[in-house]
Amino acid sequence: MGEARVNARKRRVGGFFAMVLCKEETVDGELFRLRDPERLLAVLDEYEGPAYRRTLLKATTSSGKCFRCWSYVYRFRLGRA
Repeated sequence: MGEARVNARKRRVGGFFAMVLCKEETVDGELFRLRDPERLLAVLDEYEGPAYRRTLLKATTSSGKCFRCWSYVYRFRLGRA
């Protein structure tokens, strides 16, 4: 569906980036419509593992349209960087 952003902050966790919810910042990404969401989300849940939880967020496209979407948010507290 194209580029979109959500209210969150990107933080480095080990060798990867994790997304944590934050009202003051945004994270840019891609918004996709899934053909078989139930099956694919189950696969993604397993891939992301226990450190992430699937969360329903509001994404805003570059044209200003808003969509509710699933995204994976880091489950644990992070110290200030």
